[in-house]
This record gives sequence, C-alpha cells and structure tokens, in this order.
Amino acid sequence: MVAHLGRLFAIDHLSAIVASFVGQCLLCLHSREGKIIPRPWGDTVECNIRNGVLHFDFLYMGQSYGDSKYLLVLKDHATHYCELVMTDTADSQVVTDALLA
Repeated sequence: MVAHLGRLFAIDHLSAIVASFVGQCLLCLHSREGKIIPRPWGDTVECNIRNGVLHFDFLYMGQSYGDSKYLLVLKDHATHYCELVMTDTADSQVVTDALLA
C-alpha cells in the first residue's frame, strides 16, 4: 500500500500515516504478542469465497496534485485483495463506478 500511494501522492511520513490508518481499522483483526484479537464491534463477518464480502472506506488525503483529495480503499474479505482508487469526491457514485470498472 505504501509503494502504491507513494507513486500517486507526495506525502511526508507516508509509512507512519499508513501504519496508523491500518492500525485503527475497526474491521481488521489485530495481533498483539502473537495472539489474534477480534474487534468488539458487533458480529464478525466470515466469508471464504472471493468477492463474497467487500469492505470499503474513503481516506481523505488532503490537498494534493490536481483534484484528487480522496482515496477509496476496497478490500476483499476472503482474499485480502486491496484496490486503491483516487477520486475528487467521497460519495456513492464513486463506489459504484469503482465496483463496475
């Protein structure tokens, strides 16, 4: 993720920002001392089929080159495939276009 963002944006301390963002993800399982700790926010969705469950969220990147101020993060639950989409707005039309592209 850091390498891809580095190609798209010029951001100081990018590795630390990505580590903080991923570390605060409420959907992911986190590991402490080798133990997996599920997040306590409701039921955990389990899926072993590709494209069965898709998580997505917008990340505000601030002022950058051009109009793209947001990054849409799409993550497949089963395969952990992650796609990043640059966009100038954070709305449902962007998500729909990204899913159908």
